[in-house]
Amino acid sequence: MLQNDEEEVKKQFTEAIRSDMPDGVQPEFNHFIGLEDYSVNLIAFVSVSGSLGAITGKRLILPEMFFEAHAKHPFVAQDKRTVPIDVHYPSMEKDEVRYHLPAEFTLETTPQPTDVSWPSHAVLKAAADRKENLVILSRAAAFNFTLLPPDDYKDLHDFYQKVAAADQQQLVLTRAQVAKGN
Repeated sequence: MLQNDEEEVKKQFTEAIRSDMPDGVQPEFNHFIGLEDYSVNLIAFVSVSGSLGAITGKRLILPEMFFEAHAKHPFVAQDKRTVPIDVHYPSMEKDEVRYHLPAEFTLETTPQPTDVSWPSHAVLKAAADRKENLVILSRAAAFNFTLLPPDDYKDLHDFYQKVAAADQQQLVLTRAQVAKGN
């Protein structure tokens, strides 16, 4: 049940996703599908503009996982924990990003799949699929815990270290050589 009108929900959603965008990218919310029906998946359509990557000579460097470019990975900086960890609820995140490559660029290397697991607690899987000038990147992360004792912190810390490293991978495109006339 909505507690605000649809315009306020759109505004709050735009503010919430702004921090998930890579540097130089601005989101503009378009519309929702399924906002009124809790029994279906909520889909948000967002247009983005701006500069997505960095150009260095003949290369264009893009964030591999678009929505994780500024991810705040909890439990990475702190080595030890003496109090229980409460994450409030289990969660599942699924992202799919499609990069349509410009004709003058080719993918230098296809990103390697990622499979990070903390048995009975959490898992991260990421994969890339390439079809001509289209690169489809998918990421799924599942967290199946709510309250952990401090003794489990080392495993939690190790898992998040691996997730943070996986989320910072980049997509490197190479600009094709242009033939020069005489």
